[in-house]
Amino acid sequence: MATYTVTTNADEDAAIEWMAEQAGTDAITFFDDQVHGMLNGWVTVYRTDQAPSTPTDVANAYAAAPLADQQQVVDILNTPLKAQP
Repeated sequence: MATYTVTTNADEDAAIEWMAEQAGTDAITFFDDQVHGMLNGWVTVYRTDQAPSTPTDVANAYAAAPLADQQQVVDILNTPLKAQP
């Protein structure tokens, strides 16, 4: 895990403070939440790009599969993930 530092100018700092106030939280928590929200989108793109099959290939295979196989996929997707150590 990495730690990054962001340097803001006075207008950016004021905007972060104001937005945090509107959200009812402090600036650090607000900014951290916003950054993680942005990074989640990047992670999705990264994981999709690194996957061994494209989403279209997966969707086509699912659609062409027998109903029993489709149900297995649904069951797997509906199974809660276990916490990773």
